[in-house]
Amino acid sequence: MRFIMPRECGICGKKTITGGRERRTGTRGFLKKRIKRIFKPNLRRVTVDAGDGKKKRMRICTRCLRTLKKKIREKAEK
Repeated sequence: MRFIMPRECGICGKKTITGGRERRTGTRGFLKKRIKRIFKPNLRRVTVDAGDGKKKRMRICTRCLRTLKKKIREKAEK
């Protein structure tokens, strides 16, 4: 049996949310139709250093990935 990972960021917890928008149809756009949709986070599979020398594979959103790269760059400059 395989474990299915949720579509969720391993750092900030950002996950799939539902929402919608209105679509105007008909003559001059008087009729409104509600359209349901899903907003998915932009996740990347990345190997991250866990701190004690071990590496861990995680799904991370691009915002957190950007922050991690920034912290690594700042650490290297010091």
